[in-house]
Amino acid sequence: MRAEGYSLRQIGKALGVSDATVRDRLRRHTKAPPDPYYSALGKSGQKARRRALARRRREAKAEAERAASAAMQGELIKFGLLALVTDRLAGPKKDETGTGYGP
Repeated sequence: MRAEGYSLRQIGKALGVSDATVRDRLRRHTKAPPDPYYSALGKSGQKARRRALARRRREAKAEAERAASAAMQGELIKFGLLALVTDRLAGPKKDETGTGYGP
């Protein structure tokens, strides 16, 4: 009936059940069969697979944070060097003697 274009409510009304029951039965019977490899692993194997995936996600997140931190540290070093160079090029201030490259 679904293939013929009937809605879930129309199917439920024709069969004498609710549309939620029709939806549930359709879901149950149209699911793809489970992957035989993971079915053979059993529950413990599937849990191990999920733990490994979670560990990989955590490691990738930590690596991204380390890379961002290193990039930020590099930018701070650049700004520090730039401030040092501009301070030296500006020459001595009126109340300072002996600093800078000027006489």
